[in-house]
Amino acid sequence: MSSVVIDQSNCLNCQAPLAGAFCAACGQKASAPNPTFHDFLHELSHELLHVDGRLFQSIRLLFTRPGFLTREHIEGRRASYAAPMRLYLTFSLIYFVLAVYAPLEMSVRMDAKRGRVLHTGGLALSGDILAGRTDEEVAEWIHRMQHEWMPRMMFVMVPVFALFTARAVRPKRRFPQHLYFALHAHAAWFGIFSLVEVARFAHVPAVSAGAAIAAAAAIVIYTTIAVRAVYGKTWLRAGLQSVTTLFGYLALLVIVMVGLFITLYLADVTKAKKAGPSQARLHQIRIDPAAAQCASAGASGCFLCLPRMPLKPSSNSV
Repeated sequence: MSSVVIDQSNCLNCQAPLAGAFCAACGQKASAPNPTFHDFLHELSHELLHVDGRLFQSIRLLFTRPGFLTREHIEGRRASYAAPMRLYLTFSLIYFVLAVYAPLEMSVRMDAKRGRVLHTGGLALSGDILAGRTDEEVAEWIHRMQHEWMPRMMFVMVPVFALFTARAVRPKRRFPQHLYFALHAHAAWFGIFSLVEVARFAHVPAVSAGAAIAAAAAIVIYTTIAVRAVYGKTWLRAGLQSVTTLFGYLALLVIVMVGLFITLYLADVTKAKKAGPSQARLHQIRIDPAAAQCASAGASGCFLCLPRMPLKPSSNSV
């Protein structure tokens, strides 16, 4: 049993008067300053089991009852659940770790005008950008740069989705409540995207494509249920508002990412020109319509991720 000091009159942390096993001012437990090894193990196991139990319960509810955690958080019942930000960070970390280690997807074709064209990461690359590099090197480079920028981009876009949601549902609520909804929604989306990344390990294009389509449908269904649960809409209004919000958010995400891509590319070309002459041409890098899919297709197969790639001209280009 843990050694709780019941005759301790003041908190050892803030010196406030004690009236029980915990300090009413700072919350610290009134434990002995020199605990036994048994006390240490008891406290450690309690902390780990308590935190993990709350997290596991929150994860279960996040996927089995869309919108429930947001509603509980808004209504002030928060102690039993993990914070929205913690869920977001947990699932975004899981997704991006899987995406980094998932197999690279690429294909090569010959074009009458452009010559050899490499399709990877939602891009169609040709010309000097491929000179002096193997296809695997280019694909790996794109893969790495995409995962360097996507986490930052998505984190910045969470409040934007909250704004889209507030505009669509128009309830009389303060903005932080829409942020809670956005964080929970993104956490669930990352969880769904993670399954798509797992499917890529099968090395079967049909499996990856099927998982991407299923994930896109799951996102729409999940968001509709969540909007109905949190904002009290009818099924029809929840569905329409979810589709409208997702479409607008996706369109803005594409615009922002394309702008970021162009900025990174121009900055990289400027750097390369300072280092030496380069003949890399912007028109040789194009969005590949055939690879354009929902973000659930994964970072290496989604045109939304292309702005994360600062394209460096090859040192061997002529």
